[in-house]
Amino acid sequence: MIPEILERKDLSRVLDSTRKYYEAYSNRYVKFYNDWVKGEDVFSNPAYKEGYDKVAEVLVKIVRRGELVVNVGCGVETLSTLLARNQAYVVSLDYSPKTLIKCGEKARSLKVESQVLRILADGFYLPFQKQTFVGATLNWVLAHIPANKNFMFLREISRVLKADGWLVISDSYWKG
Repeated sequence: MIPEILERKDLSRVLDSTRKYYEAYSNRYVKFYNDWVKGEDVFSNPAYKEGYDKVAEVLVKIVRRGELVVNVGCGVETLSTLLARNQAYVVSLDYSPKTLIKCGEKARSLKVESQVLRILADGFYLPFQKQTFVGATLNWVLAHIPANKNFMFLREISRVLKADGWLVISDSYWKG
């Protein structure tokens, strides 16, 4: 029991650090993703924009109308709203209350709020039954997880995916 308590304490430190970072920079991330859509600022560089465009392209191709998907570490909602605009029902999960507020603002502005459910939780202990989702996406999430915790994290994602479900992971794809 003691090792489990210590492991959870270690995870809490990582999660709290990540949450504090994203809460401090959430407004910058809203601007960042708006710049992506407009092709402005760093996204005026085609090589930089290409990675983000590819992730969007893959998600649009894989998601089907009416599917229930989870976006773990949803941040300010860019991929969740993309999935919702393609007729999926999306559970947007994040550990940061502030970014979840931004998620709601983005979903409302794009008129997809009824297709996006926001949940405050961490990805190590997902509050869902086994095989709940057809698909899952992790965007810039694994970069925040210590390498020795990746298996634990991905096992939990796998637990909530249907046996024939899909998982899209995008992380650190800048080629500059």
